[in-house]
Amino acid sequence: FSDFGSIGAEQGDKIKIQSPVDLGEADEFDANTGFANTDIKTGTIDITVDQHFGKQFAITDIDFTKAKTEGYFPSTAESAVKACSTVLSKYIYSGYKEVPNLSGSVSTADFDKATMLRAEKKMFDNLAPETDVMFAALNSNRYAELLTDLTAVDVNGSDQALRNATTGMVASFQVYRDTLLAKLKHTNGTAKDSAMTLDSAITKGDKVLVLAGATAAETVLKGDIINITLDDGETEQLVADADATAGASTVSISLSHPVKGEAAIGNAAVYANTEVSYDVNLGFQKNFYALVMRPLTGANVESNEDGSTIVSQVDPRSGMSIRLESWRDSQLKKNLWSFDILF
Repeated sequence: FSDFGSIGAEQGDKIKIQSPVDLGEADEFDANTGFANTDIKTGTIDITVDQHFGKQFAITDIDFTKAKTEGYFPSTAESAVKACSTVLSKYIYSGYKEVPNLSGSVSTADFDKATMLRAEKKMFDNLAPETDVMFAALNSNRYAELLTDLTAVDVNGSDQALRNATTGMVASFQVYRDTLLAKLKHTNGTAKDSAMTLDSAITKGDKVLVLAGATAAETVLKGDIINITLDDGETEQLVADADATAGASTVSISLSHPVKGEAAIGNAAVYANTEVSYDVNLGFQKNFYALVMRPLTGANVESNEDGSTIVSQVDPRSGMSIRLESWRDSQLKKNLWSFDILF
């Protein structure tokens, strides 16, 4: 959900988005009573518009005279917009810390079609709509490894990957490459090195997990993923919602999502990934993200009453609602520009 509406919002305002309605499975018809009414359970998700970033630069009169090309200022402005776009993308990608499901290995040799197929299975196991396209954002290394693994004609009967040297559709994912992901890595806490077990019973709906057996002041970092074994033998993956440090021999972990199943006391709990750090690649369906952008305005929009000009518009390349403010410092003989975004 992207909002580029003309209504301005102050930093810290909350935007309410209605969550999808889910009526569950259909009921069997009863000849005596008909169908029973199903309660419509709906809710809203609050998104706080509190992320305000920008880039400002100044160009002196002498700088203008030294500039040899006409592209001097456009290039600088483009770089400022790119800086805003980068911080927005990094913030969006940080949503990986909410995702407990993993597919593949940190080994660079283990990212292939099978990795994508396992990811697809996990998506469908979590009831991702099969009618909607899913998306995968990969860093350059993973993208190259996946492309190398593709055959001349993919499972959809297309040779697009071979002809265009792009992956196209793999499993149910539309695959994209983003070089920014090369800079996004998750570092695991030190608890990954300890053979800890569940310290207390877990029931469905719990959002706290206590592990025992820490040999030192073990740490758990937000985004760390832990496997637990349920009573029925199935494995559930849980993700830490905040940083935590062990007290004595136990460590208490808050979870970003409640436990789905039942787990027994004493079942071994192990880190889903025991490497020091690993790169982040994302597979998701469109409803995972909700992005709200608000156009920033000022008291003197498109005016020069105080020597400044403020203009808000949607950047055609990035889709960001961005504000440009420009003014002149007469004393220092320079012009200043500021590009900023609120989301």
